Amino acid sequence: MSRITDLGAAFLNVNGDYQELLVWYNKTLGLAVTEYGIIINSSQQTLISLKRTSNNAYINFTVDDIENYMIDLKKKNVEIVKEISNYDYGKFSQIRGPFGNIIELFEINTGNYEKMVLKELESYKLSHK
Repeated sequence: MSRITDLGAAFLNVNGDYQELLVWYNKTLGLAVTEYGIIINSSQQTLISLKRTSNNAYINFTVDDIENYMIDLKKKNVEIVKEISNYDYGKFSQIRGPFGNIIELFEINTGNYEKMVLKELESYKLSHK
């Protein structure tokens, strides 16, 4: 049986000039961009959350060293919405893009994150039999 194997793309409506945003994502966050958007090559699990506590959509990027990444962003005068929060499965922070869009940053604690995801998947299966 065929199945979905990874996230191909996420299409979000964001505030601001699209080309200006691409330049900001490239120069400020160091992401590769094309005329179509942001390119991220990843082999890790990606979450698309359909349960939000607010109507605001935002994008979540994983980072390898959130503390140093945040230091670099502060030097670039990026607005910090939420300082780093620590959880067993990783660290989170939020920043604001140039047109007010929230961007979440996530440093994964791989072992604990994978255990948490497997537990959540199993729990969902058991409760929806």
